[in-house]
Amino acid sequence: MKKIKGETKTYTGSFEQKIEKEYLEEIETNRVNNYTRP
Repeated sequence: MKKIKGETKTYTGSFEQKIEKEYLEEIETNRVNNYTRP
């Protein structure tokens, strides 16, 4: 399987951004849940 540097970089970049976005959303959700918890 051929790897093209440009495509690999783009895929990796968007993949890392997706993980970071989900990670930040998870932190935000946990923070809200902790705050609203009685």
